[in-house]
Amino acid sequence: MLEFLKQYRRLVTTGGGPAYAARAYAAQSPTGAWEAWFAFFPVNGGRIVTSGPETFAETLDALDLWTKRISSLDLHSALERALDRTNTRRHHHARQHA
Repeated sequence: MLEFLKQYRRLVTTGGGPAYAARAYAAQSPTGAWEAWFAFFPVNGGRIVTSGPETFAETLDALDLWTKRISSLDLHSALERALDRTNTRRHHHARQHA
């Protein structure tokens, strides 16, 4: 089950690129542990990008504490990873269909 954890107030950007609104989400694995990641929503429209797993915890309460410790630099780094991850998938997909 998908759980919304937090929306961050500050917008996140990378090197003059578009601004993104950042949200943290979590899902419970079959083992019972929780996995959390960020989703970045372009403010002016476009494709949503996700960071992939950022942390794991035994409880949602632990993830709630984690979301409160996230800095602007953490979000910036996660956005860069998310964009790299998206670009890598696109490149891989294009190579498969070339």
